[in-house]
Amino acid sequence: MSKILTDQELQELLDESIDKSSDPKDAFIDTINPYKYIELNSNALAFDRIHRALNRNIKMTLVFGSPGTGKSMFLSRLNNDLLVSGKTSILISTPILDDEELFQTISFEIYKNSSDGIIPRGFNALSEAFVKRKEFLLEMKPILLLDEAQLYSNATLEKIRILSDTEILRVIFAVHKLREENIFTKEHFKSRIWERIELTNASVNELKAYIQKN
Repeated sequence: MSKILTDQELQELLDESIDKSSDPKDAFIDTINPYKYIELNSNALAFDRIHRALNRNIKMTLVFGSPGTGKSMFLSRLNNDLLVSGKTSILISTPILDDEELFQTISFEIYKNSSDGIIPRGFNALSEAFVKRKEFLLEMKPILLLDEAQLYSNATLEKIRILSDTEILRVIFAVHKLREENIFTKEHFKSRIWERIELTNASVNELKAYIQKN
């Protein structure tokens, strides 16, 4: 029969999981390893919802939650899963606030394996390419994962919305808690986001269940 852990016992197990031999400075290194993603019931449900959204070709999906709820790790794990399954996934983990650089990066990731080797430069060229080379793109169905999306300007987000309206590029935004002044709450933007997934911190019961299972 499984033993029910007390809160104190749970904390002791978590403390024991820290590698005492590692350099203390390593604790301050900000790294995201998708292979260290902890699969709890709540985020397993979130993964199921986002994969169903992608299978339904939903143009824009919003993942939101307070800082520390694992949005970056969630996107990293999702990006890894999509690449392993042969999908064209473009993860922008660190916001690229220069428009020209951002859309050049997106263009490169989409067209780097195209037969003609032509990579559009900038938003306007990319928009035109979406029209002229639609057959190639519909077969590829690229997916853009945009972390910390609340840091982008409204003008940049509008351009991304325009690209998603072509029904070629699917976009998953990760943002902090939604606010009234945020563009994601505006009607013209909100109406295109058909799936909203909130991430929350793991509860004590979830952590207990995970430890007992593993």
